[in-house]
Amino acid sequence: MAAAVAGTLDVAISLLDAEHVVGIDIDPQSLELAQENAADLELDMDLIQCDIKNLNLRGLLVDTVVMNPPFGTSRKGADMEFISMGLKVGAAAVVALRNCNAISA
Repeated sequence: MAAAVAGTLDVAISLLDAEHVVGIDIDPQSLELAQENAADLELDMDLIQCDIKNLNLRGLLVDTVVMNPPFGTSRKGADMEFISMGLKVGAAAVVALRNCNAISA
């Protein structure tokens, strides 16, 4: 079911007992589904609707950034905007999950 995948990373990190989870997405429907999934699992997380290019965390550093950037699937180089922002705010680690379906043999 499509609804089950919305906010999957946020939910998974919360289930792994992260102290605080902030989920960011440009798509309001994805965020709505993520909120529903979090409520169903009784998880507390903050969700922000924002284009990554406009994200302003005002000097906030987080321990770990986990992302699933669009590795060239929508436009070449789009993934670098995500990785660059992750490196700006991730104090300890940045984990980027690769979309294996986007790789051509």
